[in-house]
Amino acid sequence: LYYDPLEPREGVDRMARLARISAQKCLLCLGDLARYREQVNSSTNYGRARQYYSKANHLEMRNGRPFNMLAILAKVNNRKFEAVYYHVRCLSSRNPFQSSKEGLVTIFEEMKRRWEVGEKKRVEERKEGEREREGRRIVRGSKVRKEIWERPGDDGGRRLHRTTSAQSGGEELATMSVADLNKRFIN
Repeated sequence: LYYDPLEPREGVDRMARLARISAQKCLLCLGDLARYREQVNSSTNYGRARQYYSKANHLEMRNGRPFNMLAILAKVNNRKFEAVYYHVRCLSSRNPFQSSKEGLVTIFEEMKRRWEVGEKKRVEERKEGEREREGRRIVRGSKVRKEIWERPGDDGGRRLHRTTSAQSGGEELATMSVADLNKRFIN
């Protein structure tokens, strides 16, 4: 019953084609039974089911059902990339199995949801890190910022300057000339 997939099939008679389709259907049913047996036994060894589905796929590659069943096995085994591959192969076959589209959408929606949860977590971690860094800049017990200014050319002389967010001085700064402002901030 096996054939070379590259071999042209125009000369194949109707009975041989029907026999191949019937054999594929039998192999798909055997694969389903093997999969159900593993599910009843609470096992995850779907090797026998995979063999049946692969053999069914080799018999008639134009049918999408074996690809759909292989996608279901991949999804059960938590192999999402492989499941996407088989779903796409199923949908691109000559006789696609339409529930494969729903399976593909389900996988992508799950990935989107997981990405959004991860992104939300990363944003929260980033905000927490910013709050922590801001907390390190403020002197404990007050709302006074600690600023350390270094003058160029000094021998490591540091000058500690404390500012608060509550200090007003905007009016005073607005009335000063540019030269006075430079002197105040440089000294």
